[in-house]
Amino acid sequence: MTDPNAPNGATIGDGHKSAVGTPGATSQAPAELTFEALLGELEAIVHQLERGDLPLEQAVSLFERGIALTQLGTRQLDETEKKVEVLLGGEFVDKTKELDPEG
Repeated sequence: MTDPNAPNGATIGDGHKSAVGTPGATSQAPAELTFEALLGELEAIVHQLERGDLPLEQAVSLFERGIALTQLGTRQLDETEKKVEVLLGGEFVDKTKELDPEG
């Protein structure tokens, strides 16, 4: 869906309006967003910020929204990982730690 508030028709994948293009405005509180909607909005925010043509206040507002969405996405992933671990009876092995030379 095209966001009528976003320059050049920025979109997000779930049909909800994005905060992109409207400083501080959101159609949904971050906690109400699905993970997929969150990723879609983050992609739109990154696209807007990468263009580099936003007024400073709008860029900072979008950056703040992006940070909040990133933190929420991390929490959602952590919760999902815990659910999977419970479903597997505590046998969940974090393969990413095996790849980390410092871990």
